Amino acid sequence: MNNRDYYVVSPNVWNDGNYLHLLKEMQKKHIVLMGWQKEDGKGAIFNAIKKGDVVLVAKRQNWKFTYYFLGIVESDETTQHWDAQCKKFSFFLNLENNKDDILKNWSTAGSRQIPAIGKIDINSNSEIIKDIDCIIQHAMNIEQIKQYKNILQLKKNLILQGAPGTGKTYNTATLALSICGEPVPDKHEEVMKRYEELWKEGRIGFVTFHQSMDYEDFVEGIKPKTENGAITYDVEDGIFKEISDKARENDDKNHILIIDEINRGNVSKIFGELITLLEADKRIGGAHPIKVTLPYSKEEFGVPSNLYIIGTMNTTDRSVGNIDYAVRRRFAFVTLKADRQILVGKYGEDSKQVQLFDKVSDFLNDDKKHVDMDFDDLMIGHSYFMADDAEELKLKLEYEIIPLIEEYQKDGIINVKKEDLEKEFENWKGIIEA
Repeated sequence: MNNRDYYVVSPNVWNDGNYLHLLKEMQKKHIVLMGWQKEDGKGAIFNAIKKGDVVLVAKRQNWKFTYYFLGIVESDETTQHWDAQCKKFSFFLNLENNKDDILKNWSTAGSRQIPAIGKIDINSNSEIIKDIDCIIQHAMNIEQIKQYKNILQLKKNLILQGAPGTGKTYNTATLALSICGEPVPDKHEEVMKRYEELWKEGRIGFVTFHQSMDYEDFVEGIKPKTENGAITYDVEDGIFKEISDKARENDDKNHILIIDEINRGNVSKIFGELITLLEADKRIGGAHPIKVTLPYSKEEFGVPSNLYIIGTMNTTDRSVGNIDYAVRRRFAFVTLKADRQILVGKYGEDSKQVQLFDKVSDFLNDDKKHVDMDFDDLMIGHSYFMADDAEELKLKLEYEIIPLIEEYQKDGIINVKKEDLEKEFENWKGIIEA
């Protein structure tokens, strides 16, 4: 369980010049400092700040707070920096340029009787706490996407893998926007709107792999056509050749090919001889560019460097085989995990959504229950728990979560007796009905 607390720290200094000096040091080192009252109640509050807590650093003037940055505390330990108590941050975010500016007029964060530090009352400030969590989550998502983008720019080919509901589709869309040089909006619908626009422009291609897909569907093949009662056979480009040609013709813009369920197809068979051309250094403009002659059109073909491939893969799908090593070494792999904090930020720590998530997580995190899979590859994603009300959450539990857990049991992914599973399901239903 997450027992995150929230604090506002407003270090006391003699003048604005000293405050700015202190502020720059904290921003540079990603720390928060408080001194001068180490032994009084304020020092005790500061020492009580623990790992995972959120600290907002502000300056108070005329009972109004100007918020400069926030951080998530790295550990329970209080250290020394200069002549002050110090807490280090594992996550740091400047708020001065926060475009939503939701904290601008919020002056109830700290107590008027505690000008240096105050613990925020979560109950009376529940909405602002949600806003803070949303700011943190969006910033973390942006940092995560930057990391994925760096990997993809280096490798050219990336697979996002994870259990159902861990955000593979959404992360694919945000990563595609980022690679295309687009800003990533903080609202889901705005992300998908811009994604669709880029798809219509031809800069994003999408295909789902399946067992019957082959080279002729994906790269090029001979397709029959009827003209004036006569059958002719023409060479027809597949989606891979189409988007490769578009990328080559518009080499000043990045293009993306998204391959959904990449492990459901025979990747070596689908790509054929072009599998070698996927490597970054073998592409047009790479250190060791390679071109091949396509078997049907007899055209000379190479993969342009401004084409990026993003695949998705369900880690719990046992109906298909693993991707072979020859393919695997040409892709980077990123595992997406179920993210509890997204639910906390959206619904609150004590919400039914979070309570249900915790129950399912505790159930699946028992080493005796899952046979040969890591918990992160198994835990149902946060999107399965996102519901506007109890009725919607009940439907998600009944028709999405429970059937998925039952499939885990049937496939031997989890080792649980059916009667014990039924009891667990009843406990989960009780959370919603309470």
